[in-house]
Amino acid sequence: MQTMSTIESNIKSEGIWPWLEQIKKKFPVCQALEIDSIEISEPERAEIGASYLRVAHRLDRTIIYLAGSLIHGRKLGDDSFSDFRNWLIWCGLEIVEAAITRTDELYDRLVAKNFNINKPYCENLSELGAWAPPSREVERSLSLEEFLGENYEEPDGPLTAELLEKKLPKLWLEFGKEFGSEQDSGLSGLVGVYIGELGLVRVGDAVFHKNGYGEGEILELLDSEGLVLARFGHEEKTFRLDPEFVDRVKNNGCCGGFRQSMQLRARNSSMKK
Repeated sequence: MQTMSTIESNIKSEGIWPWLEQIKKKFPVCQALEIDSIEISEPERAEIGASYLRVAHRLDRTIIYLAGSLIHGRKLGDDSFSDFRNWLIWCGLEIVEAAITRTDELYDRLVAKNFNINKPYCENLSELGAWAPPSREVERSLSLEEFLGENYEEPDGPLTAELLEKKLPKLWLEFGKEFGSEQDSGLSGLVGVYIGELGLVRVGDAVFHKNGYGEGEILELLDSEGLVLARFGHEEKTFRLDPEFVDRVKNNGCCGGFRQSMQLRARNSSMKK
């Protein structure tokens, strides 16, 4: 079993860190990252992909999941935890080390490094995982159900405000007021929210997700800041409505309209209802 000092040492030696610093010069924010536009040799591509997967796997920890849920204000699902984990990686080595070894001090480290805590998610970085050759021996990150099921050894019961305050008292002081328990999440009763460039978004509206999901329908508004549950084909996804990577599809004459994107990807017609 690896000690914490061994894990820190391994993470520091990962090749993704200097590569990310170079990428940030072209894409200052992770929400604007366009993986397909990056020119890279095949050997380096394989190494960066493998490095990303190893770091992501190190972040598969219950305490980091709890921190992400607290910072987001609700219990995270598979997709939203993956996006939070990506955001930590995007923030860099120092933040990832803090998340693993000093989780309750994460807010202090993020503020000290001037990171925008209002958008603690990064979807596109997950595409780096596809760069690692399938045959390569790489520790791949677990699904949320897998790692929580295997590693969650606390006897405290389900995720609650009391559990978060006990485990992460410093983070609780910063984010506790905004946290909704598992029982409360998804029961907001909202029928519409106003999201900047997207305008008024309502349950039943069609949206287009630029980075892979395609066109879908909003099933539920989970909070007043644009966290939604939407159906894309036969899958349901939880994500935040951010104009950076979500477009409106003209619906019932409402505002917005469909804008073409360089990141459009063809969706398999069999996946559309």
